[in-house]
Amino acid sequence: MRRRLLALAAAVGLAVAIAAPAQARAWSTTVTFHDAVIPISDTEDPCAAAVGWGNVNGVMHESVAANGSYHWTGTLTGDFDVTIVDSGRQATGHFTVWFGGNDNVVAADDGTMILFWQTLAVHGTYSDDGSDVRINIVEQLRIAPDGTVTLWFLKANCHD
Repeated sequence: MRRRLLALAAAVGLAVAIAAPAQARAWSTTVTFHDAVIPISDTEDPCAAAVGWGNVNGVMHESVAANGSYHWTGTLTGDFDVTIVDSGRQATGHFTVWFGGNDNVVAADDGTMILFWQTLAVHGTYSDDGSDVRINIVEQLRIAPDGTVTLWFLKANCHD
């Protein structure tokens, strides 16, 4: 009797293990961090290419639905100390960036649609004369199932 129950339990366990991938489970995770030091190497910024360091706090979240759709989002905020590539000027200040995306298997009739977006706000001061640096950027990108970019825009407001 004990062997039969053990064999039955093993068979049920094997059946569940085999069926599990067919019935995907939804899940999510969130990571929070504080005082992380990150390199800044933004050499293609539409306002002012800069290199240096940032000290950030942030939270990042990702989730997957049972149908395989994927969502991620994050917010980082912190201080920076950079050198502007073209001019060599030093700038320090504060920034916040919010970003996210979706890889949605049901958004398009013919498969996965990928969306990405970000907003960035920067306020800083040049060390040589104390003048302000203000940058605001909004960007969105949409990629069709065949890999074609169907929407892309970048709006940058640069004030210095």
